[in-house]
Amino acid sequence: AGDMLKSDEFDIGMCKRFFDSLDEKDVTMYYDLKPEHDPTTRGMISVDPRTKRVTEFEEKPASWHTRQASIVFYCLTAKTVQELIPEYLERKGGGRPSFGSFLSYLTQQNRLYGMKMPADFRLVGQTTTVEEYLTVYGELEER
Repeated sequence: AGDMLKSDEFDIGMCKRFFDSLDEKDVTMYYDLKPEHDPTTRGMISVDPRTKRVTEFEEKPASWHTRQASIVFYCLTAKTVQELIPEYLERKGGGRPSFGSFLSYLTQQNRLYGMKMPADFRLVGQTTTVEEYLTVYGELEER
C-alpha cells in the first residue's frame, strides 16, 4: 500500500480513529474501483453502508457486483493476530491458504468492517508503471 501511503489524501490517524471506534473488530480499508480497472486483480468486498460491516469478501473474483475493492491495509485486533497463524495453517476456512481466505473467514464471523479511503488506489506494476506513478504523485506535490 506504499502508493496509498504516499497520497496527500491518506491520513493514517483517520484509520486509527476508525479502528479505535469499533469494539474488538477488524478493519480493511477500501476504495471505489474505477470502471477501467479489473476486479479480478483485487480483493473485492461488499460493505453495509449503515453499519460499515463487510458482508462479503472474495479474493480476485471472476465477476463481482460492487466496485468496492479492498486495499492491502488492515487493522487487526490482537485476538485476530493470535488466530491468524493457526487458521492459516489449519485451513478452517477451506481452500488454499491465503490472507484473502482468512479475511473471508473474518467476514463470515461478522468481525470485519470497512473504512472507505478518500483517494484512488493504484497497483504499481499492474495498473500503472513506476514512472506513471511518480508523474501522478509528483504533479500532486507541485500543487
